[in-house]
Amino acid sequence: MRASSHLSRSRSHGGNAATGLLFVGVVMVVLFAAGIGAVALTGNRQPAPAIGPSTAQVNAKVAADRVGGAAAARRAAAARRLTEIVSLRDAALARRDAALLDRIYTPTSANLRMDRASIALLRQRHVHWVGLATSVQVVDAHPAGARQWTVLATFACAPARLVTESGRQVEAARARSALLRFTLVLPPGGGKLLLSRIAPARSGD
Repeated sequence: MRASSHLSRSRSHGGNAATGLLFVGVVMVVLFAAGIGAVALTGNRQPAPAIGPSTAQVNAKVAADRVGGAAAARRAAAARRLTEIVSLRDAALARRDAALLDRIYTPTSANLRMDRASIALLRQRHVHWVGLATSVQVVDAHPAGARQWTVLATFACAPARLVTESGRQVEAARARSALLRFTLVLPPGGGKLLLSRIAPARSGD
């Protein structure tokens, strides 16, 4: 079917209305610990007091804990935002509501253009997706600049069906999973992270 073929090509280039290049959250948590102890005998064989960490060591540990805790919190925030982005994208495609895409993509994202085109095609063909559901699991997340994050994540898309407005099935999409790399950017005016780019994970990621 021509319409079905056209939709399938859209999906294969990252604008896949059924499963898309979707995404996932478990976040890496960094823990810091330090401590030094020693026991010595005095000349009269009485136990000496335990030697605890010095003030400098304690201060260094506190500073490391603060830095590590802040980094872990930022990674967790990036993972939560990616999960939210995936959910909003599923909703945009299922409802054929392109306005929702502006809440998840940067204005210049190529994936934004492709998803808009997919939704326009769905409306033109008077079909919509049923059963779109994507689960996400973050493998790693780290800053790639002052306002940018790189998130490595797996996604798993449930089976979905493309149906007409009367409910007749036109196409079925199988369940799929993949490991992808996402680029999230903080807008200049602040606010929530936006998705800039999606790419397949490279070997060794």
